[in-house]
Amino acid sequence: MPTRDELLRHYAGLSDERLVSLAVHEASQLTAEAVEVLQAELRARQLADNLRSAIAIQTTPLEHDEIEALVQRARRLPCPRCGSTAAMLNAATVGTVRSFLIASFSERDLVVGCPSCIRAAAEKADTLTAALGWWALPFGPLRAINAIVLNAKAARAATQEEPTADFRGFVTANRGAIVLQLEGAERGVVGPEARE
Repeated sequence: MPTRDELLRHYAGLSDERLVSLAVHEASQLTAEAVEVLQAELRARQLADNLRSAIAIQTTPLEHDEIEALVQRARRLPCPRCGSTAAMLNAATVGTVRSFLIASFSERDLVVGCPSCIRAAAEKADTLTAALGWWALPFGPLRAINAIVLNAKAARAATQEEPTADFRGFVTANRGAIVLQLEGAERGVVGPEARE
C-alpha cells in the first residue's frame, strides 16, 4: 500500500481531467487516506467544490431507499442520446451478432436513454444482426436468434414504467457522475458523463 507521501506525489502528477475522473468514477475503490489526499489535491487545484458530493456518495454506504431515490431522480435527467426530457430514462441491454464464414462475433451493449432511443438502438442492432449475423455455421444462427430475443426484451423494457435492473445497476455503478449531473441540471450546467 502506498504511503501518504507517495499518494501526494502521484495525485500531484495527474492531469486535472484524470483527477476529476478519479473523483467521479473511482472514489469508492480508494482507501480513506487516498480519498483525503485526493480531496486535498482537488482543493489545491480549486476543483473540489463541485466534486464533494460525487466523492461522498461513493464513499458512504447507502440504504436501499437512498439508492432508490437516486434512481428515481436519475430517471428525470435528459436523455444522453437525444437530449429529450419528454420521457423518463431507463436502460436495457441490446445484442449484435456479426458472422463471417466460420467466425461469429457477439456484442452486448448497455443502452441508457429515453424509450425512443432504446427502441431505436434495439432496432439498429436487429438490422445489423439480420444482415450479418447468420453467416457462420453452426454458431452464427444461434447467436443471431439470441441477440434478436435480447433486443425484443430491450424494446419491451424501454416502455415499462418501473426502472429496469439494468438502469438500477447503471446508477449504482455511476452514482458519482449521476449526482454531479443532477446537481448540474439543478444549476443548468452539464456534468461529466456516466460510463455505460
